[in-house]
Amino acid sequence: MELKNLTKNFESINLKDGEVVYSEGEKSGDGYIIQFGNIQLKHDEHMPKKYPVLGPGEIFGVWKILFEDEERFFTATAISNTGLLVIPEKILEKELTQMDPFLRHCFKVWIPLREHFRDPIT
Repeated sequence: MELKNLTKNFESINLKDGEVVYSEGEKSGDGYIIQFGNIQLKHDEHMPKKYPVLGPGEIFGVWKILFEDEERFFTATAISNTGLLVIPEKILEKELTQMDPFLRHCFKVWIPLREHFRDPIT
């Protein structure tokens, strides 16, 4: 489904620079697609590490559902004025249960491998 079609089906929210979408440890599970702006993901703010900055078209917040975690692993913060499409947790859960088991396994294996070899964006 193209991004323009998704805007018809999902709620849009706008954030200002510095607003937190969700915090590490939260139990909520909605996913998000960035329409415009940037989101920075951070884990354990006390560790001096570079974390990725995500931009338009990128998806975040789905790891909790995909990996069946109870809590959020990252804090997601807008680092500019940002527009997001909200994908409700119930829709993500439904899509995951309908996903081919082989593809679900591949995503769980490939995503961590990809992130391991990818240079972090600052």
